Amino acid sequence: MFTGPKMKAAFYLDQRAQQEQVDALSKIFSGQSGGFFATAANFIGENIGIKSSQIEFGIQGKRRWLTIPEYLELEIEGIKGSDTSQDSLVTNPAFTVALGFDPAIARSMKHHYRDHGFELDSSGKNCFYSKFKYGP
Repeated sequence: MFTGPKMKAAFYLDQRAQQEQVDALSKIFSGQSGGFFATAANFIGENIGIKSSQIEFGIQGKRRWLTIPEYLELEIEGIKGSDTSQDSLVTNPAFTVALGFDPAIARSMKHHYRDHGFELDSSGKNCFYSKFKYGP
């Protein structure tokens, strides 16, 4: 059960998005479309903005990255298990963001965020990634 203070949330949309996509994503992020974000909206005390920016995302093997120039640089890599062709998973976790999908254990190679008066560096920390399926 989450009992702490509510979070502040900032959302970033790819600058290539058409207005129809911006409207649809804004509706999803606000929780108006149901699903995960409707539940997550209960934990968000303040939406500090939606910005349009260049966004680059990629996957190569166990490596994932996300870059939003001027704001975020994130690169994570899954840890190697005894079978290096498979993800090392947390199976049957008590809590996960993506229900129905076991999270893969990873490490952040880079994680720098700076915007809205916040500055964060979580490089070198543990993290997780997961498949997910979004639906209202």
